Amino acid sequence: MQKPTQKLFGILLSVAILAGFAPTSFASYDFEPYDATFVISAYYSPLPDQRVYFRGSFEADKRLNGNGTNGADGTQVYPGMIAAPKSYPFGMKIEIPGMGVGAIHDRGGAIVEAGQRAIATHDRLDVWMGRGEQGLARALQWGVRTVNAKVYPASHLVAEAFTLPTMDPVFIADLAIGDSGDEVLRLQEELKTYGYFRDPADGFFNESTQQALLGYQLARRIVASADSIGAGALGPQTRESINSEIFKRSWQPPSSLLARTNATSGSGAAVIQKNLAEHSRFPTTLSIGDKGDLVRDLQIALTESGFYECEINGIYDERMEDCVFNFQEAKGVLTSRDEFGAGYFGKQTRITLSSFLDEQDAEFSSLVADKIPGKTFSPEDEDEEIAKLQAGLKELGFFEGEVSSIFDSVTQEAVIAFQVDSGTLASATSYGAGYFGPKTKSAFKKSLTVSLLSLPQLPENPEWSRATWVAYTPEFQKSLSLGDAEEEVEKLQKILIKLGYSELEETGEFDDATEIAIIDFQIKSEILTSPDELGAGSFGPKTRAALNDLLEKEKIALREKEETSV
Repeated sequence: MQKPTQKLFGILLSVAILAGFAPTSFASYDFEPYDATFVISAYYSPLPDQRVYFRGSFEADKRLNGNGTNGADGTQVYPGMIAAPKSYPFGMKIEIPGMGVGAIHDRGGAIVEAGQRAIATHDRLDVWMGRGEQGLARALQWGVRTVNAKVYPASHLVAEAFTLPTMDPVFIADLAIGDSGDEVLRLQEELKTYGYFRDPADGFFNESTQQALLGYQLARRIVASADSIGAGALGPQTRESINSEIFKRSWQPPSSLLARTNATSGSGAAVIQKNLAEHSRFPTTLSIGDKGDLVRDLQIALTESGFYECEINGIYDERMEDCVFNFQEAKGVLTSRDEFGAGYFGKQTRITLSSFLDEQDAEFSSLVADKIPGKTFSPEDEDEEIAKLQAGLKELGFFEGEVSSIFDSVTQEAVIAFQVDSGTLASATSYGAGYFGPKTKSAFKKSLTVSLLSLPQLPENPEWSRATWVAYTPEFQKSLSLGDAEEEVEKLQKILIKLGYSELEETGEFDDATEIAIIDFQIKSEILTSPDELGAGSFGPKTRAALNDLLEKEKIALREKEETSV
C-alpha cells in the first residue's frame, strides 16, 4: 500500500504535468522510505550460443528481455538493476529481502502498476539475473514472487549492495596465495578436473595452487603472462570463467523448455534440441595448455572422426593443436593456419565437430538397424527377417547353423543361449526361453551395438598408468567360424602361428585345425572353461576382443621398449 506522502506527491506531480512544468525526473524529489508489496519477476540477457532459450530462440528471448546490454536510461546492465513501471523514477532504490538493494534503470512492457492488468495485484518489478544460461537458470529459479520490500529515493544514502541467487557449485570470494579453507579446497579440486593441479587437495593456497591457476588463466587468455595483474589469483574474471564452466557441466535445462515452441520464428523444440545436441558433447572451449578429461574426450572424438592419431593422454599440446586445425580446414571452419582461432577448439569448431559426429552416429544407427529383425518370432516360424536374427546370433557367436528363413531348433537353441548369456532370462527353462520377443530383441540390439563398437580395454599394468596407448582400428572386426574362407581367416591364422600355434597353415580356410587353435586360445584367455561350451572354436565378439587386446598390448610394450632404447 502506498504511504500518504507518496499519494500526495503523485497528486502534486499530476498537477505539475497539467500545468506544463513537470520535473524531468521523479528522482529529484525526496520522500521518506516506505514499505511496499511488489510482484517481482526476473529477466536476463540472452547470448547466441546457449543450449536452450525460454521462448525457443535467441531472437525471441531478446525480444522478451530487451537488448541485454543497457537499461532504458542507458545504464549498462549489472547485478541489482531493476525494471519498474514508468511512475517509478530512474535511480529509485528498492531493498529486496535476501538479495539486497538495487536501483531502477529499466522499463518493460509487462512491468505495470497494480490494476493495469488482471494479474497485476501489486506493482510489478523485474530484476536482472545475469547473462546466458546462468542468467536464465537464475531467472527460472526465482520465478515470480510476491515480496514485501522497502523503497528509497535516489538521493538516500543507503548504498546499493546486491547479490544474485547463486547456482551451486560456485566460487564467490577472491582467493590468493596464503589463503586456506573449503573454498581453496574446492578450487584445487576444480583445477584437477582440467589437469592443472596434481598435488593432493589440502585446502591451502600454496605455490602449486598458484601455478595451477596461472595455467588455467593463460590457457583461457584471462591473463597474458605470469607478470599480469591478477595472475595466479582467483579474482572476479577468473572466478566468472570457472563458475561458467562448472555451471555448463552441471545444469540440466528443465524439460518444459524443450517442449516450448516459438510461433513467430518457427524455432522452438526442434531448435532447442539442436542447440542441446551441439553443446552437450563439448560444454566448453579448449586450447593449447589445457589438460584433463575434457581434452581426452576431444581426442577420442577426433580419433573417431579420423583426425587424431596421437596419444589419448588428456593433454592439449602442439600436436593436438595441429589435429584441431586439420579438422577445421577439412570441414571449412578455417582456410589458413594464419587465421584467428586456428587450432583453437572454440564455438564454431565445437558445433562443426558435434554435427559431424551426429552424422556418424546416424550412419552407425542405420547399420545396427539393418541387422535387427523388425518382428518377433516363435519356434517354427518362417519369415525372411529370421535370416537377420540368425546372422546376428552368428556374429555374436551363438549360432552355427545355416542362415535361412526358418526358426528351426538350432535357431531356438541359439536364442536360448543368448537369452541366458545376456541376462534376459535366468535359465534355459525360464518362461519365454527360445522365443524372440520384445525383451530379447532389445537385448539383441544392445549386444550387436556393443559388438560393433568393441575396443580393447586399457592396459592395467601400473607402468602404463600415463595412458600411453594410441587410438587405433582393431586388428579384427569380424566374427569368423568353421567353414569360412576369406582373407580375414588367413590373417587370423597368421597371427595364431605367431602366438605359437605352429601346426596351423595360412590357407584362408577356417578348418578344424583353426577351430582347435581358437578353442585353446579361448581356454587360456579364460573366455571358456571347456571345449564343450557354446561358442567353443568360434571367433566371436569376446574372442575377437581378447585377441585384439592382446595384440594392442604387445604393440604398446614394443613401443615402450623402443622409446627406452633411444
